[in-house]
Amino acid sequence: MNAEVAALLVRLSIAFAVVAGAVLLGWLVNRAIARYVRTRAGGLDPSTITKLHMVERLVRVTLIVAGLLLGLYLLEIEPLRRVAVGVFASAGIVGVALAFAAQTTAANLISGLIIAFVQPLRLGDAVKVDNNLGTVEEIGLFYSRLRTWDNTRVIIPNQVLSKNVIHNYTVQDARHPAVVELRLGYGADVSWAREMLLQEVCVSGLSLAEPEPKVEATAVDDQGITVRVVAWAANRSHSWDLSVLLRERAAARLAEAGIVPLAIQGGALGSRPPGAGPERPAS
Repeated sequence: MNAEVAALLVRLSIAFAVVAGAVLLGWLVNRAIARYVRTRAGGLDPSTITKLHMVERLVRVTLIVAGLLLGLYLLEIEPLRRVAVGVFASAGIVGVALAFAAQTTAANLISGLIIAFVQPLRLGDAVKVDNNLGTVEEIGLFYSRLRTWDNTRVIIPNQVLSKNVIHNYTVQDARHPAVVELRLGYGADVSWAREMLLQEVCVSGLSLAEPEPKVEATAVDDQGITVRVVAWAANRSHSWDLSVLLRERAAARLAEAGIVPLAIQGGALGSRPPGAGPERPAS
């Protein structure tokens, strides 16, 4: 084996060791942050967890890219060395991101960083994006993932997230109203129906004391009277469960009283929440 081949093998070994070390260091950072999140699971808010996950991904990718570039430089093969030197000299890792800013991949990366630190949504938030209603499961460097009410995973590029209107049902006041309407004939006892609905709201275990639940006659026509109950729940998912329960209990109580309603309608403002099961028809 001549000296040039031996020297090349040494350089290859060093370059491989550098890349492997960068990958290992990225893995260790990943493990350290994951362990920290697990041990502090009860004391970390969703905002902090979201930022930590993004930092972990960014550090890991940065280390791997830096390791690859340094490995290319250490090979001392002139064309590869020029590539590595050119990238480092142009502005380092930040320069790489800016150099590809016009590209979709880099746009997704930059959008992911903005989402992680500006936080229009966080891990665990119930959100609606472009008609996709679900819970945020992951915010990655390039893509984010929602879990919809029927357990479907929706993968959304971060650039799309940053350009769309995001309805966040978790941030700030997560309370959400459940609305159920009874259509009763003129022979029905409306006062009894009002008291019955309030009783069912109180015993549901899902309704909040504030705002107070309300039962009102909202419409009168040639067929009968519409009675509406509005009760607030802790979040969108609970409001859906409450509306389903109220429809079922109202139907049962009306049947016990010998009252046949013209219709029982309503829901959590007409849409299923993240995590809810399939919609059941009104009783």
